[in-house]
Amino acid sequence: MKHWLILVGLLVVGCASEHMTGGKVYMQQQNWDKAIEQFQLEISENPNADAYMWLGRAYAMKKDYLNASDAWEHAIELDSAYAFKDMEKDIGFYWGVYFNAGALCFNEKEWDKAIERFKRAIELEPDSFSAHFYLAQAYLQGGEEALAESTLIGIIEHSPRAEWISKSAEILVNRYTKEKKWDEALSILRKWIAIDTSGDAHYFMGVIYANKYNDTQDKEYADSAIVYFEESLRLNPNNSDTYYNLGNLYAQLKQYDKAIEEFAKATELNPDDEEAWYLLAVMCIQAENYEKALDAISKAIEINPNKAEYYTIRSGIHWKLGNKDASIQDMNKAKELGSE
Repeated sequence: MKHWLILVGLLVVGCASEHMTGGKVYMQQQNWDKAIEQFQLEISENPNADAYMWLGRAYAMKKDYLNASDAWEHAIELDSAYAFKDMEKDIGFYWGVYFNAGALCFNEKEWDKAIERFKRAIELEPDSFSAHFYLAQAYLQGGEEALAESTLIGIIEHSPRAEWISKSAEILVNRYTKEKKWDEALSILRKWIAIDTSGDAHYFMGVIYANKYNDTQDKEYADSAIVYFEESLRLNPNNSDTYYNLGNLYAQLKQYDKAIEEFAKATELNPDDEEAWYLLAVMCIQAENYEKALDAISKAIEINPNKAEYYTIRSGIHWKLGNKDASIQDMNKAKELGSE
């Protein structure tokens, strides 16, 4: 795909108007502002597709992508056959302007205009999956969820690049997971997992099977979840979320020693994970490892000192360890916070 290069030549013909001729001369001289002025004068006197096409080129050379794409849209309205034939001379250049115009509109939260610009970019380059992806994002932001979904599925089915497949799949899987559409999520994941080198697809596959286990208590789902979580960790051993979810699954299976191991790794990688410290403390209590439980719940309190439940738990641990004064102090703190 070619981008940005356009050769602007003097196309002076006998019947060209003074403004068109002047604008093309200024284009040759790279005096974009003067060229814009001349093409605008031509349009004010004689609106035509050719003038709008040249006006768009002048704006594009100034990297004013919004005005450039607006000018070309006017050309298309006046004479679409002429405009598209002109664009065929350098598709990559026009694609780039429309794509950047879409990105600018997206950043300004002008969803409808972003959608139109990305759609035009796709019309020029149907296999530009970056444009497809950002079109889907614009659809999502604009509330067009069904169109976003179909666009993302199209990327997964047709894009040759793992980058766009992975990004599109992650959006859909997150959405399906929140809606508890496990089968739809698995359908996407089976396509994503074939190219997964980051561990993300395996992580999400583990999440889905863990949720299916929660719903059914069918241990086969738990076993599958463990396999996928472990493969995800093989590919990416530094993902604290994977250790957290694997720990949570072991906790549900009442395999407390394994749960402790996974939560400990989660907190090592993410020391600010309040929930992981809390669950590590709970698992240590189940395993009657009260010293370790005390350390863990104290870390949770350091992160969030205003949660009554944490002081209640620590009060119980202190009592088990024979620290009666500390136990009473924490129980009083829990009551104080509970009444606020």
